[in-house]
Amino acid sequence: MKIKKILIVGFGSIGKRHYEYISKYFKNIEIGILLNKSNKKLKNKNLYFSLNDALSFRPNAAIICSPSNIHYKQCLFFAQNSIHILVEKPIFNQIEPINKILHHVKKNNLVFKVGYNLRYSKLLNQFKKKIKLLGQIYLVNCDVGNNIKNWRSDHYSKTVSALKSKGGGVILELSHEIDYLNWVFGKFIKLYSNFSKISDLNINVEDNAQIIFEAKNKNKINKTFKIVLTLDFLRHNNTRLITAIGKNGTLKLDLIENTLSVYLKHKKKWTQIYKNKDDINKTYLSQFIDFKNMIFMNKIIYDSNELMAVLNIIEFIKKSQKLDKAIKLY
Repeated sequence: MKIKKILIVGFGSIGKRHYEYISKYFKNIEIGILLNKSNKKLKNKNLYFSLNDALSFRPNAAIICSPSNIHYKQCLFFAQNSIHILVEKPIFNQIEPINKILHHVKKNNLVFKVGYNLRYSKLLNQFKKKIKLLGQIYLVNCDVGNNIKNWRSDHYSKTVSALKSKGGGVILELSHEIDYLNWVFGKFIKLYSNFSKISDLNINVEDNAQIIFEAKNKNKINKTFKIVLTLDFLRHNNTRLITAIGKNGTLKLDLIENTLSVYLKHKKKWTQIYKNKDDINKTYLSQFIDFKNMIFMNKIIYDSNELMAVLNIIEFIKKSQKLDKAIKLY
């Protein structure tokens, strides 16, 4: 099946990004937009203001870019109406009964995909490939942060990121890191977390989090290592840095500078092994192409464990904070 019409649900920064690349690269796909209020600046002829009205557009697929607290309702609606779904992360803002959605996904042979676009990063895929250079892994540090005031054109206090009711806070908003760390290094077996609001920002969510994951070294029986993840809305310099330290050296990935470098102990120097200036922007296009191809090839996606993996980890993060102790995941 080919996508002839696609509905973009929500038109914030991510919705606009999807609109721009689909308009540019897929001229044969007609785009509809579902908004929660009128927008006179938009010239698109296919504007809708309710789910039921949007059905008149007869979309083949929907890209859901709305606040995560309304994802469940929208995913269920589109699944019931035989519309393929690409939903931006996180899938929901809390654990929801996903089997009700999956019933309709299976019944209607739909693709149901969560948009963790960084899995399509060439840099991150190179990092995953080159990690074997380190041999046994000792420690991974992942440091991510940016000042929430710089994120969007709206006043920060009114954005999704700042509001608990809409699924804000660093843990849900920066859950890309949880996804790709779990993807690169394998399933976490234990975690400990601490998060809080320490700034004077006008928000009602956590603005910083420190999470220590424990994972197993591949092919190393009984050998584990720590992954220390630091997230914040506070710093003035945009940071997205992963450093993996192993027996043979260190691997460093900078997702702001878009560089991958390695320090091998026998060479005693840093070597840049990969650079891609437009890496992050291209991930959205690659992700959509994959989604489109899944629909065309009738590749059905409905693994509930995979879809809910990050949200389940976040529930363990909350539990660890509440109990103030390390939690076993498996």
